[in-house]
Amino acid sequence: MSADFAERIVAFLAMHHAMSRASHGREGLHPANLLYAYGGLALFWVSDPNTQHSREIEAEPRVAVTIAADNSDFSVIRSLQLAGTTACIVTEDRRAGVLSGGAAAGAQAARD
Repeated sequence: MSADFAERIVAFLAMHHAMSRASHGREGLHPANLLYAYGGLALFWVSDPNTQHSREIEAEPRVAVTIAADNSDFSVIRSLQLAGTTACIVTEDRRAGVLSGGAAAGAQAARD
């Protein structure tokens, strides 16, 4: 990925704060709308560990994410679609590893 493209992605992430994340687990496909924070190209979110989308991370860490601006003019719709893996982050060491690029995506973090 070029530095210019990565900068454009980070700028888009900075302009928004909600994502729609789809996961697949024992109960089938599951979409969830979540608020996120980001560090570089890593996305972070906080969820109750007992929610379906949190439980599914252990069984199947692959997810798809869409971040889109809310607008009603079809000609100006802009969005970002990502696919990657997630991981539950419970310690500062694990968080630091994700931010430094040492782990696959996911606060659970998701990374393209």
